[in-house]
Amino acid sequence: MALNANEEWFRYTRGRFLSNETHEMAIRYVKFNMDELVKHAAESVGLSSAQCVRVEKFPDGMFNKTFLFTMQDGTQVVGKVPNPNAGRAHYTTASDVATMDFVRNELRTPVPKVLAWSSKPADNFVGAEYIIMEKVAGVQLSKVWSKMGIKERFELVKTISGYQKAWMSMSFTQYGSLYYSSETDSDGWGSAEQYKSAVGLQEIVCVQNMATLPPSFLSLYGPGTYRRSRSKKVAALQNYLRLVKYLLPTDKSITSAFLWHPDLHAENIFVHPERPAEVLGIIDWLSSEILPLFDHARQPYFLDYDGPPSTDLEPPAFPENFDKLDPAASAEAQDLYLQMSLAALYRRFTYNNNETLFKANGISADYQL
Repeated sequence: MALNANEEWFRYTRGRFLSNETHEMAIRYVKFNMDELVKHAAESVGLSSAQCVRVEKFPDGMFNKTFLFTMQDGTQVVGKVPNPNAGRAHYTTASDVATMDFVRNELRTPVPKVLAWSSKPADNFVGAEYIIMEKVAGVQLSKVWSKMGIKERFELVKTISGYQKAWMSMSFTQYGSLYYSSETDSDGWGSAEQYKSAVGLQEIVCVQNMATLPPSFLSLYGPGTYRRSRSKKVAALQNYLRLVKYLLPTDKSITSAFLWHPDLHAENIFVHPERPAEVLGIIDWLSSEILPLFDHARQPYFLDYDGPPSTDLEPPAFPENFDKLDPAASAEAQDLYLQMSLAALYRRFTYNNNETLFKANGISADYQL
């Protein structure tokens, strides 16, 4: 079929890689039957494949291929096919689906409804794992952020903080990824210490069994410098396992298990085009996990900025020499002040409405495990 002849459906087409490109492209290449995916997309909304009039590929993510299917009646749905580098076969897709379902229906967060899915290529004619879901209304926050006024940005920060409070309305007794009970026969871990220890044990198995150790792009190699080896890495991980219980915070409120969105940047948040403080959808829940709160706690990525860090509750100080700045420097100073003010607002709003998360934010700023 003509659709299956288009190799761009299957390849990574968003850019190039400066290092190890052959490998990087290979782990982002996935071959599947696009005609069958079109059929499933159409059937998910009660139509036939003949009624699908257009297929478009979204810009590649690092872990998925995503497509927009448009039907002759104007209905649109989104299809997602994971790359080989997305995670473990079956489990990554199964967890992604269960997580979106749970967050949508139990945590009352605007998440696209899953219409059809399969995590087992052997059981479908697509020849790959896939998810068919509703198309989120609105536009990406990244498209309108620069045009939003100060008041609109403040309101959006409050809205996202409100969703984070909703995510904290339900804690879990186990740590790990979320699944439907029919999709896994294993339990999670019963404590933060057990979970963190399991991470260390998994790393040891990886170091011992991978064909070659990955190179470090941050290291300097030469006479007398550190040389990686399996024995050194395993020894470091064994030391980690001995220390992990002493490194964990003792405050149970911030080691409790919660489900969270791992990547709140402006491309994953969809807002109303005319009322951009109104959130219409949050996408990309891939790799969301039930983790200790201190692992989740950080300000949303769309609030990050290049400038002096601040962690207190006070608003930033306006530059004392502002009146003496030239127009370009003045505009830059105003922009930085606004960005710092938004981050300060997030901290203040979190402190006033979600004190446990604020406390966890303070811990996570100084603690990485």
